[in-house]
Order: sequence, then structure tokens, then C-alpha cells
Amino acid sequence: MDTLSLSVNAVSYTVATELADDPFNAPIKNIAPWNFTILAVLMFVVTSLSLSENFLVMFVTFKYKQLRQPLNYIIVNLAIADFLVSLTGGVISFLTNAKGYFFLGKWACVLEGFAVTFFERSRAVPLRGAGLSPENRPNNEDNIIIIITKDVETLSLHPENNGIVALWSLAVLSFERFFVICRPLGNIRLQPKHAILGLLFVWTFSFIWTFPPVLGWNRYTISKIGTTCEPDW
Repeated sequence: MDTLSLSVNAVSYTVATELADDPFNAPIKNIAPWNFTILAVLMFVVTSLSLSENFLVMFVTFKYKQLRQPLNYIIVNLAIADFLVSLTGGVISFLTNAKGYFFLGKWACVLEGFAVTFFERSRAVPLRGAGLSPENRPNNEDNIIIIITKDVETLSLHPENNGIVALWSLAVLSFERFFVICRPLGNIRLQPKHAILGLLFVWTFSFIWTFPPVLGWNRYTISKIGTTCEPDW
């Protein structure tokens, strides 16, 4: 509690004032420090798993040529987005929770807010042959990648946000499954050029919607917990 001295009509008054918490300079007072310690430990575990597992998916796909199929382009795209959000948002969130407040400054707040909004949240990627009986699956359906991502933001630090790259990647994946399973246009298959065009749309569309706050059209700001950042809704 601080005091503020005022002078009105030559009469002095002392008024008690309570300064608002500034999460960029100190921890929020009404949150016990042990809460941030638990979050820091969880963020370290989840971020480490996310980085290692998603890197493994990218490495295996790069190493084995038979896995470089159009549908796997989209799945690997999810792994890339998850790896990047772990590398940025996950690492920053671990450091700030370990410290108890957002000591890295506003630039890191903007970076984390942009990353977790642009890239993704935790996702479970469906199997390539899901929904198809064995006799209806193409011969190359055996060359699949199964990804169960452990996104760093699974800890409900930003429950209202969803990464646009992930959402639209899953939308493209859903359209592909619809055309393969329901066959509204006959025996149509996802070709490499279709997958590449779909991914170009996903990243361009996502960037258009998430980058303006970086330039000052709205903003990315600190969340109520004081150790993470999000769009200023």
C-alpha cells in the first residue's frame, strides 16, 4: 500500500493508494509463487516432449522417401507448426513461469502472442487410412505418419486461442478425407500440387490474420496470469 499526498485549497491530504501489479516488472501479488513453479516444471516437460517428438517426425519424413506423400505434407506441416510454437511460445512460457513474471519485456510478449496464435495448439492427427475399409484403401496407405502432438499450450494458459495454421491444416486434411471416403467427384486423389497449394493458402491466410497486431492494429498483451501473452480481446 502506498500513500499519495494531495493539496486542495492549501489543505494537505494523505490518501492511501494501491498500485496496480505490473507483470513485466514483478509477479502478480495475489498468485502464490508455487503456482508458477508448477507451471514452469510442466512447461519444461511438455516443451521438451514437443520439440523432440515433432523433430523426429520431420527427420523421419526427410530420411525416408516413401513417406513423402501428398497427405503427409499436411501432417508434417502440423509437426513444423507445433515445433515452432514450442520453440518460441513454449520456451518463453517456461522462462517466465520460472521467474514468476514476464521479465523478458514487451517484445517477447508480442513474439509469444503471435506464435501461439499463428501456429497451433495440441492436435491429434488422424491416421491416413481412417474411415476406410481395408479393401478400399490404396496400396500406399500403409506409408503413414501418426502424430499425437504435445503442444506447449495444452496447459490452458491460452484456452481461448487456437492456432490458425493448425486449424486450417486440419481443415485441408478433412477435405481430403471427405473426397477419398465419400467420393463426391469419383476416385479423386490428393496430388502433390494440391497439397502444396493448400499449404500456401494455410500459411498466407494465417499470416494475414495474425500479423496486424504486431504492426499496431490491435495488439498482443499480457494475460491475467502475468506470465503468458495473447491477443487483446
